[in-house]
Amino acid sequence: MLQQVWAKINSHERLAVIGAALIVASYLLGLVLSHGFVSVAGTGSLGLLGAIAVIVVVYLKNAPDSKITWPAPYATILLAISAVVAVLAALQLLQFIGIIGLLAEYGGISVLLVLGLNWVGAAVMVWGAYQEYQAKAPAA
Repeated sequence: MLQQVWAKINSHERLAVIGAALIVASYLLGLVLSHGFVSVAGTGSLGLLGAIAVIVVVYLKNAPDSKITWPAPYATILLAISAVVAVLAALQLLQFIGIIGLLAEYGGISVLLVLGLNWVGAAVMVWGAYQEYQAKAPAA
């Protein structure tokens, strides 16, 4: 079933899903590597929920038996969720930018890895959602 959906989605949606998967991986990696400091685990719970929401929206749009009436255009929903997650990732990165040197000096490389993976995932997800929005946007 998942292979059918993956084969059905276009390259822009794939980028968004890959970015969301990176954010989920960043969150899980952050939980494992941060030794209980949940605040450094990816974007936190809201970012994780947003990434999962992107995956669910793409799945529901492309599922074989799905007939959903969307409250807004699909590409707009995808872009809005992705943008919120990207803002959360940027705020998380800014929160830790002052102590990055301290983290790197005292073995916090894992935190830097998690934050970097999270930020890259958010950027990829927003880029894919933006390209999908541009492809579906009506000509002016």
